[in-house]
Amino acid sequence: MDIDALVADAFAEHPMDTIHGFVEDDVCTLYLSGSIDMKYAKDFQKLLQSAIAQLRAGSVVILDMRHVDYISSTGVGAFVSGLVDAKRRDIALTLRDIQPKVSAIFQLLGFLSFFEEAPTHG
Repeated sequence: MDIDALVADAFAEHPMDTIHGFVEDDVCTLYLSGSIDMKYAKDFQKLLQSAIAQLRAGSVVILDMRHVDYISSTGVGAFVSGLVDAKRRDIALTLRDIQPKVSAIFQLLGFLSFFEEAPTHG
């Protein structure tokens, strides 16, 4: 899977260079940064759906969020949609290094407990 091509396709209308990633074995890691707000939520959701669709059952998607400084409720909705897609395909969707203020939004909306947390990185 070519993550760069997926990012380019998902964000064709308004380029975003704040997502990059790689796939190794059955683990797809996406590094996110900046804000995941109403402006980018739909494109992020499209990217996540595309990545999940290309993985086989039993794979893992890690969303590294150490550099995400804001998420809107629409952004959380994109994550939840990705979680539903992943569960349908027997793929684990995990959050890693989620910042406290971003975690608080997930928690406030009642969705944090639905996600697995990956061990912190580096």
